[in-house]
Amino acid sequence: TLKFWDPAALPGPNPQPLATLQLPDRVYAMDIVGCVMVVATAERHLLVYNLRNPTAPFRQKHSPLKYQTRCVAIFPDQTGFCVGSVEGRVGVEHIQDGDVGKNFAFKCHRHNADAKDPELYAVNSIAFHPVGTFATAGGDGAFNFWDKDAKHRL
Repeated sequence: TLKFWDPAALPGPNPQPLATLQLPDRVYAMDIVGCVMVVATAERHLLVYNLRNPTAPFRQKHSPLKYQTRCVAIFPDQTGFCVGSVEGRVGVEHIQDGDVGKNFAFKCHRHNADAKDPELYAVNSIAFHPVGTFATAGGDGAFNFWDKDAKHRL
């Protein structure tokens, strides 16, 4: 369940949510930028909402990553989002169907990546800079900067 609250109404005696949405599973991560909200739930569901009409998802898809979602961050221009997972991968997803060809995923936050059993660390956080580059913070204690358009690490 996802509830929308009016902070100005909270001091009242019986605060009530403005709206309530039923979601397919437990919420693991979410982000809001402008009028776009992305909610990542269990079973790898990704729900994209237009907050001008939040009663139903604008897009509903499965994460491109194989394992549990840990974080999500919307692009500054609101055309897509990045999803981080517990196995040290980030998926770059675009919202519009015409941009599906631009979607990709990459490995990060790994030690001994060339070894038979590399050490994998969760991507705990993703944060965008206004120009579109972004940073990931991993369970290995490191952070990396990325350029999603050039598809490389900075």
